[in-house]
Amino acid sequence: SIGLMNLVTAVLVENALENAEQEKELERLQLKNKVKGALPAMVEIFRVLDKDHSGHISREEIEHVPLDILPGKLLESISIGSMADLFELLDVDGTGSLTQGEFVEGLLNLALLDVPVWTLQSLRLLGSLRDAQTEMQEDIKSLKQRRP
Repeated sequence: SIGLMNLVTAVLVENALENAEQEKELERLQLKNKVKGALPAMVEIFRVLDKDHSGHISREEIEHVPLDILPGKLLESISIGSMADLFELLDVDGTGSLTQGEFVEGLLNLALLDVPVWTLQSLRLLGSLRDAQTEMQEDIKSLKQRRP
């Protein structure tokens, strides 16, 4: 009787695991379809914003653009006050410009992948720290070379 109960339990657990895996795969496919649908619109927005056709968007190019250039669903998922705020969120490496990849990937992360804004801000801070560390290493190296 106990052996039969263990067998029934094993079958139930196996079915639950299979269902969970199928649901996870379905979610992946739905996300992939959302990305496929959103990607052309994001690329087109980048092209519109890249006024000098340099392949980069500068803060100056984006700061006076109204927010309504972005899709409504995107605006619902993030809370920003201006395109300049969006630029600050997406400029993770702190270079002062966004490539098409950075722009599209950042918007997709914000809109579809539920990446919290604080994660992007943390990445930006880490980039700044990396740059400061590199600068300090160069300063130390030059000081060592000056030493007799």
